[in-house]
Amino acid sequence: MRLAFADSVLDLDTRRLQRGGRDVHLPPKTFQLLEILIRQRPRVVTKGELDELLWPKTYVARSSLSRLIAELRAALGDGARDAKIIRTVHAVGYAFCAPLAPGTASARKQAAITLQWGERTFPLDEGEYVLGRDEGCRVVIDAEGVSRRHARVTVCGNAEERCPVLPLEAIVESIPDLVPVKPDANQAAAREAFAAAHARPCGTPAT
Repeated sequence: MRLAFADSVLDLDTRRLQRGGRDVHLPPKTFQLLEILIRQRPRVVTKGELDELLWPKTYVARSSLSRLIAELRAALGDGARDAKIIRTVHAVGYAFCAPLAPGTASARKQAAITLQWGERTFPLDEGEYVLGRDEGCRVVIDAEGVSRRHARVTVCGNAEERCPVLPLEAIVESIPDLVPVKPDANQAAAREAFAAAHARPCGTPAT
């Protein structure tokens, strides 16, 4: 069964997620969480239910589920504060809230930039993203040396829209093991978009 939502296409039969036309790797538990929320939509799935489904008869810290939710939101380009895909019902649980449609051969468009950290990928379309350890960030990276709200990244559509701030490479180099995925021969535009993207440490005003 193929399902399309936002800029993603999910194939539950082949366990494949695409976002912006690119494959997005989800660790098994993260994929299982997404599948549970989609199959239970629009019902709110309680934290207790999710704990039992994801870690049956096993005690896990409450932060384990929060971290998994943050990883899933990051992979889908969703945010905790302005959630359009995974909705938080405080003190209760979570619900899948995005409209679903039958999946097509590929997602609507390809992400401008993709960053990779370990086994996780972060497709970034045009717009603004906050990178950091806080689960409210759109790109969650829980690594030593990364602050809760580490940096704000702006991915621009063209060079005329660039913000006069630090190049993205400077932020990438400040986060251990975070790298841009190298574009292939059919993704020359991705390299250009990466060069046009800019970033600044959080708390630094745009000029």
